Amino acid sequence: MRFRFDDIELDGDHFELRRAGRLVSIQPKALELLLLLVRNRDRLVAVDEILAAVWPGVVVTPSSLKRAVSLARRAIGDDGSVARKIATTSRRGYRFIAPVTITQEGETDRGSWNRYVGRNAMLARLGASLDDAFNGHGRIILLAGEPGIGKTKTAEWIVDRARDSRAEVVTVWGIPTASPTFWAWTCVLRRLADASPESFDRLMPNQRAALTSLSSGGEAHDSPSRFRGSETARFQAYEGMSAVLRQVARDRPFLIVLDDLHAADAESIQMLEYVGRSLGSIPGAIVATLRERDAHITRAQLAAIDGLLRLGGLERWALTGLTGSDLSEYIAQKAGTDVPENLRLALERQTNGNPLLVDQSIRSIESTQLFRTDLSADEWANLLPQGILHLISPKLRQLSGEAVDLLGVASVIGLELDPDLLRRCSPHRDGFEEAIAQSLEQGLLLRDDSGSRLRFPHALIRGAVHEALVPGARESRALHARIHSALEEAARSDAAIDGGLTSELARHACAAVPAVDPMKAAALAERAAEQSDRLFDFEGAATWCERGLEILADVRPIPLAERAALTLRLAHAQVRTQGLERARATFLSACDAARACGRADLLAMSALGLANRPNSTGQADGEVSSLLEESLSMLVDPEHEPLRVRASSRLAAEIRYDDPALARRLADRSLAAARALLDPEVLSQTLEDCTFLQWSQSDPAAWIALNSELAVQARLANDLDLAVSGHKGCVSGALELGDIATAARETRACERIATDVPTPYARWWVEVLSASRALISGDFEDAERRILESMRIADRIDSPEVGIEARAQICYLRVEQGRAAEIVEAAREHVRLFPRQPTWRGALARILLADGQLAEARQAIAPLVASRFEDVPRDRGWLATHALSADVVASAGDASAAALIEERLRPFAGLTTVLGSAIYYGPVAHYLGMLSSVLGRYDEAIAHYDEALRAEQKAGASVFSLRTRIGRARAYHLRDGAGDRSRAMQGLREALGASEARPYALVAREARELAVLLGMRDGHGSAPARAQRRPRGA
Repeated sequence: MRFRFDDIELDGDHFELRRAGRLVSIQPKALELLLLLVRNRDRLVAVDEILAAVWPGVVVTPSSLKRAVSLARRAIGDDGSVARKIATTSRRGYRFIAPVTITQEGETDRGSWNRYVGRNAMLARLGASLDDAFNGHGRIILLAGEPGIGKTKTAEWIVDRARDSRAEVVTVWGIPTASPTFWAWTCVLRRLADASPESFDRLMPNQRAALTSLSSGGEAHDSPSRFRGSETARFQAYEGMSAVLRQVARDRPFLIVLDDLHAADAESIQMLEYVGRSLGSIPGAIVATLRERDAHITRAQLAAIDGLLRLGGLERWALTGLTGSDLSEYIAQKAGTDVPENLRLALERQTNGNPLLVDQSIRSIESTQLFRTDLSADEWANLLPQGILHLISPKLRQLSGEAVDLLGVASVIGLELDPDLLRRCSPHRDGFEEAIAQSLEQGLLLRDDSGSRLRFPHALIRGAVHEALVPGARESRALHARIHSALEEAARSDAAIDGGLTSELARHACAAVPAVDPMKAAALAERAAEQSDRLFDFEGAATWCERGLEILADVRPIPLAERAALTLRLAHAQVRTQGLERARATFLSACDAARACGRADLLAMSALGLANRPNSTGQADGEVSSLLEESLSMLVDPEHEPLRVRASSRLAAEIRYDDPALARRLADRSLAAARALLDPEVLSQTLEDCTFLQWSQSDPAAWIALNSELAVQARLANDLDLAVSGHKGCVSGALELGDIATAARETRACERIATDVPTPYARWWVEVLSASRALISGDFEDAERRILESMRIADRIDSPEVGIEARAQICYLRVEQGRAAEIVEAAREHVRLFPRQPTWRGALARILLADGQLAEARQAIAPLVASRFEDVPRDRGWLATHALSADVVASAGDASAAALIEERLRPFAGLTTVLGSAIYYGPVAHYLGMLSSVLGRYDEAIAHYDEALRAEQKAGASVFSLRTRIGRARAYHLRDGAGDRSRAMQGLREALGASEARPYALVAREARELAVLLGMRDGHGSAPARAQRRPRGA
């Protein structure tokens, strides 16, 4: 499809931009941005949507986006002080505002269906079907057919008809091939949310939650892969989508267009089937275009399409070639005169009414002047070509040898042709103009409107010319070599040619090997990969690296250093596109190549790439440790000191559980060396490694200082994800000190970074920290929404610790909601997966306790008790492991274990327990109060509870302040001194009233259990008889 505005033609099919007929040089990402804006010209395109569509899964700074917009504006002449084509809405997005007309392949100016020849009867029936759908009999309208038959244009006609009916219209044009899971529905939901927010407001909370992973965050290319492993979650998402459409239809009819459904993932097609089942009684329609015989479709997509086609509420409209009067009208228009009926019959028989073949066939007989001749259908058929290749063969025979050679070169260059480049490539420059004239005369080439450029009439014709004139590999290589040489000559003569020529130079050089030096071709492939990296096109970078490696594989002797460098670049590209584990084998190959050529620097960089960033799972990777140790043994050159520091600190983080003493020595030396280098990048990365080793429960302030330095150095290194990590560490330390104001300030710092540079990592931490804030205040609804959002974002971050943080929050929330039974098995699995994290063992015990399984809870922490907690690592899980265990031993009344834990926690009475990085789990004083109660030291217990309550009230920790009130009431009851019963009753009434007024299921249950023990009736009065004392903790 082509879009025209002013003197600009934007060709979406061939990814080209022309101005006044001349091809405009424009960076690919800027061109993608321009296409996105023009295709969605009827609305504002949000910044998040632009980032997701043009740079899927990639970190893009605001300045990069602004530069892309600036380049797009400059390319279309919109760089004046007043925007005439691309308008900016501050902090929201961009909108294309210039009038646009649309033309199809081979058209000159046919922007609407009222100038389209044929199919009037079909359009009338489609209009009636749409009207019926809008009157409350919703349906799916599936437009199916071969490429170029008119599916998209028919959908555009339906869109115009729907807008005339004042329907809510949402279009997703051109679903990308191999698009991520639910990408199309992500677009639909986000656009519906913009157009009809009231429809979302009317959804039930569980329906909104089910759609969180589809509609939130603005990342259209997000891939919520967790749906793939959960049939329940998938069903909830399907039902949520149906609910949204039902709400939209309450206000007015809707039309949704899913163009190129064959490119959508199988899950999206299955969702369409599910949603289609509920359309029958609502006013709305979903239009999908489908290429049923697409060669790239997968088995899963085929199965999903098969299920869709069996749906009762689906209308399948098969678009075929023109026939009858439609074809006659089309032929007459193309020929400029009425043609005999027998010619129409012959054309219909041999072209099946395909407009392209009809058009080219008419051109092939124009010179015969036989349009008015009375021939039979068979006689006409003998004059017509059979298919594209047969169609162009007679034309090729009319050409001179020079013209044939020229067309062969042109077919290798591409669909659009720069005459200057074509002349440079021509083997017959003296006869160039004559060769062009012959090609134009035969209709094998066309001039654009300005007459300055050339093009093939259609991609199929270019393909047929290439097949006919470039039959062998040797000929193809020779032509690519000639084009490469011409491009080099053009680059030398025009210094203004920018990096946009790099990919073309690399393409032709790689295709020309060995006619072009393989080493030169591989170097160009690496340059093209670098350029793709800079444009955040990591898939393209990986492709270029693979092409370069293929070329190097045949070079003898093997260029080991070049292969190592290219393999390392490939591995880094694969990390961004496929994840670290899938890139692992490539990193190991890079290590092998670096080792073979004796390049210590490449070996270290490969090892560090495989090591990636340290994580909090406690799982060491022996292969990574060995590679880092090997790198350190080889890094003897002084110029490699930065790499040596990085390898050393990363090794320290890797072996911190296997050899804590050595790890600490390595970390201390590395940090001192990094500070001496005065290199913010090296220092910030080293500081992050050290945060995994230098936490101490006795000195949270030092931890905060370390993370503050990390945040500062990371900003200096322009590594904002690392800066977020530093601010997050400060939040953790501040929470341990009970300093909520500092925690809030550091959270805002993360929010500012996520606003300026919305990387998945930064956005994820913002959601995690925001959920933490909601959990502290007891706003469970907001907390759950943010936790689900963080889990959605976590799917796009390749780090095990990311999932652990989100799952820890959801576990805590489910326990407080009284839904512990739902997460018992998941907690057991985490104990199995992370044996070096005893915190999960404590968490499992707490979950079992909340589920009423006290015996099983005691069994879960039995190994910790048996080892007297000496095996608990002195890391950030130390306090949490003891606090979680304290819950269990207090409930069990285990005095021996209580004394053990109380002794270990007492030195840290002034701190607050933090689960993971940001889950507030109450002051240590709260647990000391529980344990003192078990030990019969009730005065101490009450004093601890009073201290805890002051800290909780200062923090605004509503849930824990209620739990502390209950614990203190129990301690008063157990002490049973003068006035203690009254104090216990008063505190318990307060806790009961507050917990039952909020969704604090577990706290309310604990309060009711104590109320029974105290003999209270319905939480408001007391029985005459004094309840028997029961010596257990809170």
